[in-house]
Amino acid sequence: MTTARADSPPNGIDYPHQQPTGRFSNGLNFPDLIAEALGLESPLPFLNPDLKGKKLLAGANFASAGIGVLNDTGFQFGSMNGECADEPQEAAKMFNPKLFDLVDELNRDIGEDVFISANAFSLKMDMIEKPEQYGFKTSKVACCGQGMYNGLGMCTEMSNLCSNRDEYVFWDPYHPTEKALRIMVKKLMDASTDHIRPMNLSTMMAVDAVAGADRAIN
Repeated sequence: MTTARADSPPNGIDYPHQQPTGRFSNGLNFPDLIAEALGLESPLPFLNPDLKGKKLLAGANFASAGIGVLNDTGFQFGSMNGECADEPQEAAKMFNPKLFDLVDELNRDIGEDVFISANAFSLKMDMIEKPEQYGFKTSKVACCGQGMYNGLGMCTEMSNLCSNRDEYVFWDPYHPTEKALRIMVKKLMDASTDHIRPMNLSTMMAVDAVAGADRAIN
């Protein structure tokens, strides 16, 4: 069982009503923003008793704090130069192309493009390496945290807190700020197949609209 929690301030400081909601974010998180871009309601957690009927059709959020393929999954700020650890970085570089290949294989077996895979690692690396180009002040210091680079522990009421979340790529030592996530979702909408396969989210919506029109006619 994980001890990571986001149900206390300052988590949610930029969320409506400035209330912590369990999201590791200053505001909306990745599923919220993808749903927003697709014109859907924010997906509910999969254990929420209200997740049924039409709400289920909007999707479900299966995220769980502290979960990862590796024990050290997540961006770490604790090294002496503020750079991400080499081994998890290299593991991600190896894993994501193989996941693309697996998705392509599953779609071929089914005979149509049912599954879509996005490489979030490659989408965020440009922001980490060139934060100023995206309007950020830094990607090497978290907005909320403690210790070197605000990179130790989780974001709590006892943490250091930046005054302007839009200047930071990272909210806490692991999770991007809402602004950074908005940039990533915009990329998912328009990205090439180098980042999302077999199609980006804008193309997926267009294909779905055509399929819906055909079903209405028939």
